[in-house]
Amino acid sequence: MKCLKMYCCLNILLLCTGIALAGSPTSMDASMVFPEKAVSSKSAASNVPLEEIARDAKPHQGGMILQGGDTCNDAIDLGTALPIFVTGSTVGYTDDYDEACTQASTSPDVVYSFTPTSDMYVDLTLCAGQTDYDTKMYIYEGVCPGEAYYVCSDDSCTSAAGQDYVSALSAVFLTSGTTYYIVIDGYGSNEGYYELNIDEVFPIHSCPQDNTLFGQAPVGPNDDWSHGITELDWNGTELKLFESFSGLTNSIEGMHWWGVMAFNSGFSWLPCTESNPEVLIEFWADAGGQPDITNGPLYTYNIVPSMMSSDFNYNSFEGLYFEVDFDPVVPMASGWVSIQGQGDTDCWHLWTNSFDGDSSHYVYDSRIPGLESQEDDRSFCLTGTVEEFFGACCDDSTGQCEDNVSSFTCTGRFMADTLCADLDPACGRPGACCNDGTGTCDDGVFEVNCDGTRFLLEGLCADLDPTCGNTWGACCYDDGTCAVVSPDECEGGACPFDLDGNGAVGPGDVGVVKNNFGCDINLPECAALDFDSNGAVGPGDVGQVKNNFGPCAGPAGWYQGDWTECGEGVCPCAVPCPEGGIPEAEECGEDANSGCNNEPPTFETINCGDTICGTLWINPDAGQRDVDWFTVTVTETTVFTMTGSSELDTNFGLIVPSGVPGSPECPISDVTPFDNPAPCGDAFVMTECLVPGEHWFLVGAGNFDDNVPCAVAPEYGNRYTFTLDCEPCVLPQGACCDGDLVCTDGVYEGQCDGQWFEAQLCADVEPCPVQYCTPCYTESGAPDDYISLIDFAGINNVTGTEPEGCQYITYLDQVGTVAQGGTYTLTVEITVNGSYDQYPAIWIDYNQDGTLDETERTDLVNIDPDGAGAYTTTGDVTIPVDALLGETRMRVSERFNSAPSGPCEEQTYGSAEDYTINIVAP
Repeated sequence: MKCLKMYCCLNILLLCTGIALAGSPTSMDASMVFPEKAVSSKSAASNVPLEEIARDAKPHQGGMILQGGDTCNDAIDLGTALPIFVTGSTVGYTDDYDEACTQASTSPDVVYSFTPTSDMYVDLTLCAGQTDYDTKMYIYEGVCPGEAYYVCSDDSCTSAAGQDYVSALSAVFLTSGTTYYIVIDGYGSNEGYYELNIDEVFPIHSCPQDNTLFGQAPVGPNDDWSHGITELDWNGTELKLFESFSGLTNSIEGMHWWGVMAFNSGFSWLPCTESNPEVLIEFWADAGGQPDITNGPLYTYNIVPSMMSSDFNYNSFEGLYFEVDFDPVVPMASGWVSIQGQGDTDCWHLWTNSFDGDSSHYVYDSRIPGLESQEDDRSFCLTGTVEEFFGACCDDSTGQCEDNVSSFTCTGRFMADTLCADLDPACGRPGACCNDGTGTCDDGVFEVNCDGTRFLLEGLCADLDPTCGNTWGACCYDDGTCAVVSPDECEGGACPFDLDGNGAVGPGDVGVVKNNFGCDINLPECAALDFDSNGAVGPGDVGQVKNNFGPCAGPAGWYQGDWTECGEGVCPCAVPCPEGGIPEAEECGEDANSGCNNEPPTFETINCGDTICGTLWINPDAGQRDVDWFTVTVTETTVFTMTGSSELDTNFGLIVPSGVPGSPECPISDVTPFDNPAPCGDAFVMTECLVPGEHWFLVGAGNFDDNVPCAVAPEYGNRYTFTLDCEPCVLPQGACCDGDLVCTDGVYEGQCDGQWFEAQLCADVEPCPVQYCTPCYTESGAPDDYISLIDFAGINNVTGTEPEGCQYITYLDQVGTVAQGGTYTLTVEITVNGSYDQYPAIWIDYNQDGTLDETERTDLVNIDPDGAGAYTTTGDVTIPVDALLGETRMRVSERFNSAPSGPCEEQTYGSAEDYTINIVAP
C-alpha cells in the first residue's frame, strides 16, 4: 500500500481495546477503531504468510451437530438447551457477510441461530476444541444481517490444536425471545475446521440483595465501558477516584466494587495479576458537591480485599469483583468514597464504570491542582444491616406522594418518620411546558404530564429562551462551543462578505473585490467573489458587498436540527488554534514535513515553548494518512513535555532514531513515549532526561480507516495543536569506549555508541574492554520459540525468556571448560509453540578479538517439530589447537525457518544466549 506519510513502520504498539482510563492523560475510549492487525503470522520458506496457506478442512465427526447454514435465511437453529457443542468447516461456503471488528476479510462463512427462552449471559468460544484456522466470529441481534453487529471477536486465544488468532466472546447478554445469528467467519481469506462451544455463565454483576445500602452496578463487556486508573504509583503519578453516595439509613459495614488489573508497558495496555492487591479506601465529607479534600478523609482503611472473577471479560481484561468489610463501621449517611491501589507498581488497579448514579465522579491527579470532574460513574455497593423504616414516599417526576410506605418498597424519594405534607422540599418538581408547534405554554406542569416540545424544570414560561413557539436547536461553533438558538441566529451569523477578515463588512472588503475585477471566473478564488452570479467579478459584486456594510452578527455555526439540545456528543470535536499558536509549515494535503517518509527527509524546525497548530488528513482509498515531523535542538540536557489535543484519532510522541540519541537519523526504530487520546482529549507526553542535540517529535493520524479530507468544516475535524515545553535536567557523564576501543571522557550515556562507564575517566578503564555485538529477536506477545536448555562442557542451564523486548540473555557467570584440540558435545533444547522448523548455531571467540567470526561458527542439526513442545538437538564442537588460552565468549542462537545469518542479527522469532568458555591446555 502506497502512503505519503506512513508511520505504521514505527513499531508504535497501541492497545485500542477500548480501555478508557478516567482522569488519565493517555485515555482511550471504548469506541476507538482497532489498529491494523499486527504482522506476526510466521512464514514458510516461500515467504507466504501461514494464514494464507489453504488447508483441507477436517471431516465431520459422528454424533456432532451438523454444519451451519450458508446464509441467514438457512441458518441452522441450535435449539434452546445449553451447553451447545458445534463442529463444522467453512471450506466450500461463500463469503456472504463481513464485519470489520478489526479488519475486513473475504473468507467464507457459516451461520447459526439461537433464541434464548430467558434473559442470560453466555460464553461463545472457538478455542476449546480443534479449530485449525484464523477465525472471526460475530453476532447479529434480531435481524440478519443487521446494520451493525451486536458483538464481534477476531483474535482472542489459541485453540486446543495450537492455532493462534482464534475467536471467543465472553459474557454476551442475550434477551429472552430475541433471535441471535452467530456467524463463523475468517481473517483475510482463511477457511477451515472449527469447534464452537456455547454455555451459560452467571457473572457477578449486581449488588447483594439482602444488605445493600447504596449501589451502582457495573456495565457489561458489550456496553460502552470504561475503566479508570486509581493507583498510588501510576508511572510516577498518583491517581485517585472519588464516587458519591447518599440516603443511607444505617452504618456502612462493607464495600463491593468491580474493576480490572492492567499495566501499560509504554507500548500497549496488558493484563496483569497482583497476588495481594492492597487498596486504600477513604470516606470523605461533602463540600459543595465534591469531596472535602481540604479537611481530609473522615475514615481510612488500608486493606487487602477478597477478589474473584466476575465472569466478565472486557476484551482481554478479566473483570474482577472485590469485597471488603470495615471494622470499625462507617457511620455516614452521605458523602464520598475513594479507592486507590497501593500494591505492585507494575500492576495497576482500574475501577469499572456504571450506568447508574448522578453522571459524575472526581479524579485527583498529582500533576494537576485540585480535583477534576468526570461525567460518568463508577460501580460499587455499600453494605450494612438493612432495617425497615416507614415514611413518605415521593415520586418527584409526577408529584405523587404516599404516606406510611416501607423503605423496602419505595422506589422514589424516601424520608423515614415523615409525612408527605412535611417533605422539604415538597414532593414534585413542576415547570413550564411549551408546545413550540402551537406556540402554547403552561406553567406548573409536571414533566410526566407535559406533551409539548420543551419542559423547563421548576421554571416559568416567561423564562423560556428562545420563547415558546420559536424554532430552535443546537448550534455548534468552530471553537467547540454550542448554543441553543434559532436557525437564523446560527447560520445567519456567518459573514460571507467579510473578505478581509476584520469582523465587519466595509471598504476593505470592496477593495478585495475590485482587486479581482476581470479575473478568470473558472478559478475557485474568482468564482467565490461572483456574488451576483453573472459570470464575472465586477461592479455588481461590489454592490452586494456594500449592501451588507456593518459589523458581523457573530461567528458562523452549524445548525444541528430543530429541537436539538447542546450536550456531549452533539457537536463535532473542535480544537481551535489558541492565541499565539504558530501554524505548521505545510498546507493541508501537502507533504512538506513528513520526516523519514520523504526522500530527502523533511522536518519542521520548532523551538522550546512553541505552540504549533496543524492539520492532519486521511485518504482511506489510497491508504494514505498524514504524519507531521518536528525537530528541536537543545544545548543542555532536557526533559521535554508535549501537551495538546486533536479533532481526530491522533498519536503524539517522541521519535527514537536508530542512530545515537541526540543525533537523529533515518530510519527510525520507535516512537516512545507517545500518547493516543480520544478526539478532543488531552495528550500528555513527558520524556526522560535527554542529551543535548537534536530531537524529533511526531504528530500523526492514528489509522487508515477514517475519511478525513482537507475541508473547512468541523464535521471533517482535522485540526490539532500542541505545546512543547523544555525543562533543564541533570544526567551523569562518564567514559565511553567505542567500537574501535577508543575511549573518550565526559560523555553522556545516550551519546555513547559503545560501552559507557558512569562517573569514570578513561584513565580508569583503559585499555577498553572487548565489547561484543548485541543480537535482538523480537515479536509481539509471548515468544513462539526460545532456547530452554543448554548442556555443554560443564554448563547445564535451564533457561527462559525475556518478558518483552529482545530475546537475548547473558549467562556469563556460567563457565564451561574446554581444552585445545578437544571435541565436546553440545545439547540445545528449543521450546516452540507450533510446528515451526528451528535452526541453532553457536560461535566461540577462539582468538578473543571481540568479534564472533564465521570461522568460529558451528551449526547444529535443525529441529523439525510436529507440534508445540520442547525439542532437543545435539552436535560436536571441536576446539582449534591454536585457540587462545583463557576465558572467552560463547554465543548460542536459534532462529525460525532458516539458520541465523550471523551472531549479531536482528530478527523476529528466535533467541540468543551468551556464556563464558575457559580454554585450557590439553
